[in-house]
Amino acid sequence: METQRSNGPPPETHEAIMDATCRALCEHGYANLTMQRISDELDKSKSLLHYHYDSKEELLVSFLEYHLDEFATRLSLDEYDSAADALAFTVDALFPDPDASNDFEVTMLEMGMQAPYNDAFREQLQENNARLKDLFTRIFEDGIERGEFEDIDPDRAAEHVLILLDGVRGRSVVLGSDEPNEVGRDAIREFIQAITVGDEEQ
Repeated sequence: METQRSNGPPPETHEAIMDATCRALCEHGYANLTMQRISDELDKSKSLLHYHYDSKEELLVSFLEYHLDEFATRLSLDEYDSAADALAFTVDALFPDPDASNDFEVTMLEMGMQAPYNDAFREQLQENNARLKDLFTRIFEDGIERGEFEDIDPDRAAEHVLILLDGVRGRSVVLGSDEPNEVGRDAIREFIQAITVGDEEQ
């Protein structure tokens, strides 16, 4: 259940603003995004946005956080019978949907490219990365404890998967091709197979 941020809008309003921000980003891209275009998608006065957010930058930092929160709420490691299942779901959820428009992936790449010049974006993206890395690390630790995975360094394995994911998503957007996704899925699948303990060893 989403909790209200102490210095932000109530949950329902926050969700509506984030959804409107996503639609505006996908339609106009980062470079052409304005508070007015977000408010148009929200079908509310622009003053509502300025009441809760001092600037477009502050709103977008909140959006980056919200995007990860939404993903995290869909994953509970307790729901999976094995660490391998949890890992497969998490990796699959982070890959772009080949049947969907890549507008969202394009805008996320655009925002990521601002990070070297924007401290607020960089700090939030660093936090998002740390949370994702912690999630993957816990999955690998669980798999090692259950005897599903070899006794590898879970932190390094998590970094390995994240680097592959980031590279795949970036190449897919830049090249406008789904081939990097297919190759990336194979690479991650091969990595998981390489560290999975054989049935005779369990």
